Amino acid sequence: MAPGAPGPGLGSVALRLLLPLACGLGPLGCFRGHRPGTGAPSPLLGLLSCFAGGVFLGTALLELLPSALCSIGAALQRLSLSPQFPLPAFILALGFLLPPLLEPIAMEPRAPPLPLAPPLPCSPPRAAALLLALGMREAEAGPGLSPALLLHSGALGAGLALRMLRAGLRPPAVAAALLVLALGGALGGGAWLGGGAWLGGGAWLGGARAGLARAVLRGLAAGAFLYVTAREVPPRELRMRGALLLLAGFALVCGALLGRDGAGPLTPDP
Repeated sequence: MAPGAPGPGLGSVALRLLLPLACGLGPLGCFRGHRPGTGAPSPLLGLLSCFAGGVFLGTALLELLPSALCSIGAALQRLSLSPQFPLPAFILALGFLLPPLLEPIAMEPRAPPLPLAPPLPCSPPRAAALLLALGMREAEAGPGLSPALLLHSGALGAGLALRMLRAGLRPPAVAAALLVLALGGALGGGAWLGGGAWLGGGAWLGGARAGLARAVLRGLAAGAFLYVTAREVPPRELRMRGALLLLAGFALVCGALLGRDGAGPLTPDP
């Protein structure tokens, strides 16, 4: 986008801010009376969570992981580093292992007294992994707009609300998570991930080492996101209808990535 044309940029920011909020507040309003642990879970919420799981799985496998691998490799090349060890894959694997390593530490003060009591369905490390990966994904998408990008962002907002409601978070916490996701979209193309062209300047965030740090953070977030997605797909609902909905969510992400204008998911940091 040209620096002298701020109008479309501001419109993009507003739309990227409001779309995930609107798509996420819809499920939040429909299931505001749902209280996990007070009875049988809502069958409709479980089925819709399968669709959200497909959206997240497609986002992880088709966008976040390939983009992280490409970004880490490009950052290493800019530093003239060519390690023999598969460093990009190691960073992704480390991110995948971080949530299960951090969960016992985070949940220890609230551990249930009985050893057979079920753990809390959504731990802080899992929620942080979801928000970090999705926020970075929204931010790195840039200030441009396309129907495919808007479709994907809206599906992520709705999926985040459904998964967190299904995991047992209260509506205020879900609304706060949606706000974090929306702010990540509003910062798309900003100086932190997209350089300084849109916000002006931003040279203080440049440099090959800063690019490597962003790529490593993106890889850790992508690996943790994959763990949370694979861990929290509701297995009880994965019958015929649930499996079809999961495939539908995966197919939606495939179509959004195929129809997205501009840079694809493998484009590294500039």
